[in-house]
Amino acid sequence: DIDYAATRLDHYRYCVQEYSGIPMKDIIFVSSDKSSVYHAEAKPEFDLCPVFFIAVDHRSKSIILSIRGTLSLADMMTDCIADTAPFAAAGRGAVGHNGIVQAAELVRERGAAALEAAAVATGYSTLRLTGHSLGGATAHALAISLTAEPLRQSSPGKLPANLPPSITRIDSIAFGPPPFLSALKLPFMAPGLPP
Repeated sequence: DIDYAATRLDHYRYCVQEYSGIPMKDIIFVSSDKSSVYHAEAKPEFDLCPVFFIAVDHRSKSIILSIRGTLSLADMMTDCIADTAPFAAAGRGAVGHNGIVQAAELVRERGAAALEAAAVATGYSTLRLTGHSLGGATAHALAISLTAEPLRQSSPGKLPANLPPSITRIDSIAFGPPPFLSALKLPFMAPGLPP
């Protein structure tokens, strides 16, 4: 029997290494894409979590979480779940693109153990989130939720308890992200920006 899950993850890990130049030993975690498995026993599954990987960058002493843009049918479904959902992390009364808000939460849940392992192993204090299109918007939503929590808990300067204590800085860089937040003026926006 062929272990389709292991084969798929090995393929993703190889692709990350091949296209990014990141050494295989520095790729800590690669998520799977359940919607791309096609074999006789396959049942359609639509998982709203986009494919992502976690790696370490020794030059910048940071942990990288990179989220793939729309590619699979499941990603397209995430794009299409465009009704609004409460996004409390962005501020009181804020709403966001439902699919992207859900995707960010799933990436957060599924990447937590690997992030902790990378932080403990390296001691690096910077988490860099990045992605393209759907992945970029998901990275921004995740960055907002990770950095906004301490503001709501009246603990300025501290990141959420579910992040490793060594993580003290979060950066988010997105390429071509779609809008995913309401047009409300949000508390983290710079003063003077129009609503």
